[in-house]
Amino acid sequence: MTKLRAILVSFFIMAGSIVTAEQIEKCGDATLSLSERNQACDLLLEAGVFDEALLTALNNLALSPSDPSAPSDLHDLNVIISVRLSHNPDGIIAYATTGINHTDNIAELYLLRSNGHRSNGDFTSEVADLERARSISPLSAEYSVRLIEAYLETDQLLDALDQTDTLIKYVAPNGPLEMEMLGRKAELEASGDSDNLAEDFQQFLSKLEQNRRWAVAAKMQILFAMGDYSAALRVSDQLLGTTDDLVHAFWFRGIILRQSDRFEDALTSFDKAFETAELNQQQISAVRYQSLLVLRGEVLVVLGMFEAALKDFEELFKVADVSMVAEVVTRLHERGHLTKGVHDISHDRIVEATISCLQDISCSTSIHQVFETHLTE
Repeated sequence: MTKLRAILVSFFIMAGSIVTAEQIEKCGDATLSLSERNQACDLLLEAGVFDEALLTALNNLALSPSDPSAPSDLHDLNVIISVRLSHNPDGIIAYATTGINHTDNIAELYLLRSNGHRSNGDFTSEVADLERARSISPLSAEYSVRLIEAYLETDQLLDALDQTDTLIKYVAPNGPLEMEMLGRKAELEASGDSDNLAEDFQQFLSKLEQNRRWAVAAKMQILFAMGDYSAALRVSDQLLGTTDDLVHAFWFRGIILRQSDRFEDALTSFDKAFETAELNQQQISAVRYQSLLVLRGEVLVVLGMFEAALKDFEELFKVADVSMVAEVVTRLHERGHLTKGVHDISHDRIVEATISCLQDISCSTSIHQVFETHLTE
């Protein structure tokens, strides 16, 4: 029996529902095609099966709030809905709204409905539901993270920054979240219900540390987006001392320094990103690798270090679409960064020669040849 069937059966099959166990099983049958499963789940939705299960779960929770199985059943059901109706955001919204109309203080239902709004591109409603979830469960790091992301998607930078500062306080060492968990741990130990407690607490601390790093990184990027580069740089110093992804930290620090016209410092940060990855044998994602090549190459050009820049652009030419290289060269030209150098640079010829490759899909001319041909004219 699948988890889906077991939960739904416990709620209403035994109470005489007209929906059969076989129909429920189809919704969670991994041997069926995705479309067949989706169709079965949609039929259950139309028949009100999920609503019936939800209301039963909410009633059980109200009648037995101290029973640990009650919130667990509700959570499991919500997870099932989120997965099984992922193709049907309107169905998710309707299901969650049914629960909210019945009991309006379950944060998880607002989070679930926000997922539906997000899928529909209704970010205003998503933010409203996440704010409500956050107000119900103010110590939930998950709700805070989702709300910050939603604020950023709607360009509410000040709200995002305020929420990030709040999250940083909550997840700080010896902060409210850690103190709350220590209190629960002590209660369980006193009651003798301490099975797997040490392992669970260690997982909690690990997750808390991840949230700390995420919050600091988010604050750095929000400040950067607001144009407060000095503050963003100060936060990047904190991130370097806590993060386990130094490549990302050096990469973004370099971006801040570059935007602040501190090109030599930016070059140092980009170099450290490459060096850290090599030292730790860390794989850099293709997108990040290309970004580092572009950014370091641009900074090298600004500093007049053309030979070193050519090496980065040659590598970029191997791993990226030629249009990216053309875009970089065009941007450098438009910003006037190619006006100085050891050669008598013919700017228009550089841009024309690079962009000409776009007209020939089989273009195999290296960026080094393109530059050398026209930088010396």
